[in-house]
Amino acid sequence: MAGYRDRAGSRESAPPALWDAEETLRRPEEHRYSMEMGYDESFLPPNETLCKMLIRRCEASPELANFFYWYIHCEISRKDSPSSRALYSTIEQRFTVTLATTKRGQHILEGIRLQQTLVSKMLLAHKQAYASRRLKTSKMIDQMRAQMRQGGTLHEGLTVMAAPTPMPLNPRVLIKGVNADTAKIFTSNTWPVLFEFYVYDDEARRGSQRQRRRPSASPTLSTSSISPSPSMTKLLGPNGNGMDSTEKPPGNASSTLVPLGMGGGGGGRENTRLSLGSTSAHSGSDSDSDSDSALGGNLPRVASWSMEGVGKAFTETLTLAERTAAESRTKIARFFAPPPSRQIFFKGGDDMRQDQLVLQIIGLVDQLWKRVNLDLKLTPFRVLSVTVDAGMAEFVSNSKTMTAVMDKHNKDILSFFREHHPDESAEYGVDPEVIDTFIKSCAGYCVITFILGIGDRHLENIMLKPTGHLWHLDFGFIFGRDPKPWPAPMRITKEMVEGMGGPASHNYKRFQRFAVQAFLILRKNCHMILNLLTLMVDAGIPDLSKFQDSTTVICKVQEKFRLDLSDEQAEAYFLQLVEVSWNAVAPVLADMAHRVAMALKQ
Repeated sequence: MAGYRDRAGSRESAPPALWDAEETLRRPEEHRYSMEMGYDESFLPPNETLCKMLIRRCEASPELANFFYWYIHCEISRKDSPSSRALYSTIEQRFTVTLATTKRGQHILEGIRLQQTLVSKMLLAHKQAYASRRLKTSKMIDQMRAQMRQGGTLHEGLTVMAAPTPMPLNPRVLIKGVNADTAKIFTSNTWPVLFEFYVYDDEARRGSQRQRRRPSASPTLSTSSISPSPSMTKLLGPNGNGMDSTEKPPGNASSTLVPLGMGGGGGGRENTRLSLGSTSAHSGSDSDSDSDSALGGNLPRVASWSMEGVGKAFTETLTLAERTAAESRTKIARFFAPPPSRQIFFKGGDDMRQDQLVLQIIGLVDQLWKRVNLDLKLTPFRVLSVTVDAGMAEFVSNSKTMTAVMDKHNKDILSFFREHHPDESAEYGVDPEVIDTFIKSCAGYCVITFILGIGDRHLENIMLKPTGHLWHLDFGFIFGRDPKPWPAPMRITKEMVEGMGGPASHNYKRFQRFAVQAFLILRKNCHMILNLLTLMVDAGIPDLSKFQDSTTVICKVQEKFRLDLSDEQAEAYFLQLVEVSWNAVAPVLADMAHRVAMALKQ
């Protein structure tokens, strides 16, 4: 029962490629920074314009360079295609040699070197966790935490870092080290590890840098720790952040990040264009001295959201005494507040390029829906594959598995919402906004999981937040593959339907309308998804081209859209699938078997 599980099934020993992946990480002294280093260009394609263009863009964009490097590194770790490895090895050499010619490029390479040290330690931590899988989970966690503390094999380079290191998932965030006391190991086939990274205080550093560049400007204030005057309240609104109660702050103010390649989020994009080795997009400076400080002795710069728009307005109305008092309260609050942190979920034994593909499609679908004013409250998160057998994902905070929610609240999802967001005057005693979010997110993920044929949808892979956001994780089985027999077309349970108020409630009717509307929108834009999958045929995604024939997979996805039906017929067809799904018996039995298997592991 404790055997290692890969996409094809289970086995007792981990694949050698997982542990060999640690050897493929370049050691610091192996970086080829010098232009004297020659490389064999015979492996490059005859038309290498795209390669040159991407490398030139990487010189100007450290964030692009970060993801470009890890993409190359992941392809080099493939052992099924020697010609592909030779091609990407040559591209990597050209990448490092080209970037080494400029000061900014050298800073980017230095950041990548630090990331390699970090990732190698994370791989080692996961390797040690898997090696001790015969022990109880609590004992495994204690052993790993001991190795992270002083004197352990994981202390240097993980708990304590030589220099501020760009987070591979989001290079705009620089990390200090790992909190050894909060590291966890999850009971799963691949025994993933959760790391909590301390990060630099974005707001404090951003404010001090702005003050140095523009001495006459008013200091940036943190409105979360200020008691606003009446004039401030009028400008900032009821929430104290210049927004109404339904808006979310852009950029890093939210704990949930957008998918890779989607930027820092919403309206805060212009204010978050800071990254390793580069200057602020609005600072008007591009000097090497600014780049030098990014990895030097001074605190490095990372992106952070600041209220420059409303901040400029309300700070002019403050008296000197108010500004001084507010600044003092801000400093006191920061002194006593816990250090800022980010959690990363590290996983070995799985090809997380598949997870990246699914989350990019989710991001695309979310944009298509929002383009027609349909926001289904999806929860995209960042995923990065560092080798073909290992990767990391952002851990969405304040989320619980559906299993944990139903165990604690006797299968009553409304009770879970009532505990966190009660409203005695509202229907079901729950804040209506929470119910609305739950209905919309259920509808969105029902459509997505159906179209992409996402399998292995047991209740440990479905998460729920107190705010009503339902979301899915672990996309190890897609395009119709499923380790469990007789899967339902989509995963929606009777408990979820009861959480909406029951099948006869008006909220369930709203759920049906949202789901049908989302399905019909995707039918009209199905060519975008099908073209994206066609472009990914040669990428080596397991469930797209390895375990199944790629042509068959694309045809299956196209059939899901039922383009042969009219809109009215497609609506009736999808509603019938929803009814079949939440009344299915096989998924319930599969959940019971999964719970028994997890209990035996523990």
